Amino acid sequence: MTDNDLFALLLSTVEAGLVAWPLPGFTVEQKQQPTQQGIPVDKTVYIEKLFDRAYGHAAVSYTTNIDPDKLNENEKQLYQSTFQFTAQVRQRPEDITIPTASDVVSAVRAIVQRRSTLRLLAAENVSVLRVSEIHNPYITGDQDRQEAMPTFDLVVNYVRDIPPVVVDKLVRVDTSIHQV
Repeated sequence: MTDNDLFALLLSTVEAGLVAWPLPGFTVEQKQQPTQQGIPVDKTVYIEKLFDRAYGHAAVSYTTNIDPDKLNENEKQLYQSTFQFTAQVRQRPEDITIPTASDVVSAVRAIVQRRSTLRLLAAENVSVLRVSEIHNPYITGDQDRQEAMPTFDLVVNYVRDIPPVVVDKLVRVDTSIHQV
């Protein structure tokens, strides 16, 4: 599984969950996109990959090669990746029907912990290891207003395939034991 596969899976899962929540009209985007100029002005959930951790050693298996004297050495590495979710919602004090950014992040956190989401991710060989608590720091926005930027972290496990290499086939092993 690649980063693009993971992002596509998480983005589509959260988008579908927000529509069903019901929090329609929210876009879910990868934070820090290279082609996007500026920020969306309203109702956005951001996902950002913080880091990867390779866990343990790669599992190795061998498959046959076209050359009968060679084998393909295949490796799979277990990874733990941490993603951070945050939301931006423009608040208008006169309209209390607008959900706060913290409401939206709480909904997203609930969506990624739902049993149906866990089953969906498991079908793609991704498992949720940990969902952190929600942090609610404030920033000064572009209009000099204090805006909440709540976040939580999601840690997932998945297997990443390492491209195979061709190795010589082992023809014979001598297993005689000699006294010293």
